[in-house]
Amino acid sequence: MEAIACHQISKRFGLVKALESVTVRAHVGEVVGLAGENGAGKSTLLNVFSGVVLPDSGALSVWGSPVSLSGPKQAREMRILRVHQETSVVESLPVYENVLLGLEHHFTRSGFLRRRRMRSIAREAVDYVAPGLDLDASAGDLKHSTQQLLQVARALAVLTLGGEGPAVLLLDEPTAALDEVECGRLFSALRTLRHRLATVFVSHRVAELLSYCDRLYILRDGAVVQEIEGASATAQQLHTAMVGR
Repeated sequence: MEAIACHQISKRFGLVKALESVTVRAHVGEVVGLAGENGAGKSTLLNVFSGVVLPDSGALSVWGSPVSLSGPKQAREMRILRVHQETSVVESLPVYENVLLGLEHHFTRSGFLRRRRMRSIAREAVDYVAPGLDLDASAGDLKHSTQQLLQVARALAVLTLGGEGPAVLLLDEPTAALDEVECGRLFSALRTLRHRLATVFVSHRVAELLSYCDRLYILRDGAVVQEIEGASATAQQLHTAMVGR
């Protein structure tokens, strides 16, 4: 099932060409990697997919239907989940409330929060990426990498609350702050849930792209210069395509 796709998308910011006639697609069950140097257009493309940026031209489709996203709220309603590189936690709140931040309406009954249910959903989501983490620990007391994993857990909680339906997961440099063990847990979660996810993964770590991506799009100067099957890609091939020589 094609989950999300853009067709001939272009975007300029003033005189800067951020995207130029970009076509990218992702299906449920696969991890699609975006590779390229800084400024190649990777984050701008994720911004288009998540409703942050409206393209100047081209078409976007979600779950097989054309769509013009009006903003991140609509993207989330269409089960497009974004994990940013920058951490976004409320340090004064406990882990379980951070995981379910913005999702409280799912747990409200007669004006009261069903905290036992909140803990249950948070526990399931957190255990994919940080098993055993104290749900009542203050997020501000956690190390930076664990705070980053809470953002992944937040996306997985949305997946759980949505029943059995699939979702699009946009990962923007999620491993930048993670150590080897934490990275392993993240990719283990993606493998476990891949039948419910279409994952678009941005990383500067070539080894990760080669190890975990089914397909790779190489961007340079805002354009896709090559699409490669992950099983046949090599580090030299990626480097050459990214820098143009």
